[in-house]
Amino acid sequence: MSERYHTDLDIVGDLRARILSLELAPGIVLSRNALMQHYRISTTPLRDAFLRLKDDGLVDIRAQARTRVSLIDLHHATQIHFLRSSVEQTIVEDLAQAHDKHLIEQLRYMLDLQRACLDQQDLAGFRQLDLAFHQQLFTASGHDTVYHFIRRESGHIDRIRALHLPMHGKGVQILDDHTAITDALHNHDAPAARAAMRRHLSQSFVIGGTLKEQHPQYFAK
Repeated sequence: MSERYHTDLDIVGDLRARILSLELAPGIVLSRNALMQHYRISTTPLRDAFLRLKDDGLVDIRAQARTRVSLIDLHHATQIHFLRSSVEQTIVEDLAQAHDKHLIEQLRYMLDLQRACLDQQDLAGFRQLDLAFHQQLFTASGHDTVYHFIRRESGHIDRIRALHLPMHGKGVQILDDHTAITDALHNHDAPAARAAMRRHLSQSFVIGGTLKEQHPQYFAK
């Protein structure tokens, strides 16, 4: 490959993205030699990257330096979902009373980009815009630190959502939910904003059990 990764952060970020997108599937054993060749690095930076990902709950490091992508922990995901849902409901409720026209313009722009991604069947781009939409809400409310904490703990949630997103109608549902949230903020309707966010964040967990039945190899028992 022509691209060279210059920092440990580059490697961690790329590995994390590949795990969260399911390119590196839950349970797969990671070949150290293959990854060192892929990233053009030595043992030490790869080991450091694995330790960072282990702290995030995304890899398991086993005996004889055997490393695999962690299985999806539905219980952990449920705990972080509860935290995230509680925080984001409060955030949109507060933002609905803030009358931030610039925020609404930014969110509308993201909705247009998400719609274009759906039209082009660009799920990777759509997923990134989904994250950006929510990050914008945290930023507008002054809670960037909370956002980064929740993101660090959301690996299991993200992989559940990655399993759910390709299902028929899921992308349209996300776009409709984002539109409902944005409309509620525009209308200064705090109860509607809170309800729309609660409904939006609950969707993947409504079928969490079904996803586990369909992909048992990806989930911890």
